[in-house]
Amino acid sequence: MRAEVMKMETENKLVPFSRNPKNEMLFGSSAYMEALARMQLMVQHRYFGVLTGEVGSGKSTLVRHLVQTLDPMRYQVIYLSQAGMKPREFLWGNAASSG
Repeated sequence: MRAEVMKMETENKLVPFSRNPKNEMLFGSSAYMEALARMQLMVQHRYFGVLTGEVGSGKSTLVRHLVQTLDPMRYQVIYLSQAGMKPREFLWGNAASSG
């Protein structure tokens, strides 16, 4: 069964519950659409943003969706996904990722 799923993923077919679902497979609930709009506003105005939420609420999926819509020549996305970071660790992670 797993071999069939891997084969489907490599053939670029739409596979539900994959790590990187296609944008057209995402369910646009009102909460998801509001979070996406807020993140897009943050990008548009060049704000620094932090996204928090419950485990399994779709934070990583939302960020991946947003990143897929951005021009990589214009934007550098820093994705720190470690729970419980101290402020110093957070700042160091940003500095290290920025170059």
